[in-house]
Amino acid sequence: MKVIALYMILCSAVAEQCMEGFRHSVYENHYDCMIAGHEESISKLNEISAKEVNKNKIFVKFICADETPKYRKS
Repeated sequence: MKVIALYMILCSAVAEQCMEGFRHSVYENHYDCMIAGHEESISKLNEISAKEVNKNKIFVKFICADETPKYRKS
């Protein structure tokens, strides 16, 4: 089974730094992961609040990484 993991990273342009990224969830394909990354980014920004996002110039980065186990024949 293919495993694509969504990693999210919250950053502040004011502080010029990002928090450590975290593995959010897994998907069976890149498309579903990308859609979820955008949806979760919006959800996180709403959770933080417009006031804090504007004050700290917060932005969200995400990546969909292939974590499918690689098996070799012996």
